[in-house]
Amino acid sequence: MKDAAASPSPAVRPYSLTLPGIATVQKIITEILPPSSGQTFSKDARDLLMECCVEFITLISSEANDISEKEAKKTIACEHVEKALRELGFADYIPDVLAVAEDHKEQLKVCFTTFLCSRSWVN
Repeated sequence: MKDAAASPSPAVRPYSLTLPGIATVQKIITEILPPSSGQTFSKDARDLLMECCVEFITLISSEANDISEKEAKKTIACEHVEKALRELGFADYIPDVLAVAEDHKEQLKVCFTTFLCSRSWVN
């Protein structure tokens, strides 16, 4: 018989501390399905969507990790994620993923520049 304390309860998922929460999923759902549409997502549907997101991220991450290890790299880079998407049959997602990655880089530059400009470098 399994020890009940050894496995997490259904209410507490191991990923719950590391992935964006239900508020993020709700925001995405609201962007796709605005309240004005009259349609809503049930809690079960939201939970299922979260499970699917976790599985997808785990699948892509694992494949990207395998690719980086085969190349003797210690860091998973964007090209590893791109190769993982291609190898797993998600090549159609690559342009959008690369566009989001580029937007993220640009936002980081803006944040860093804003931070540097806001600092007083006078001794």
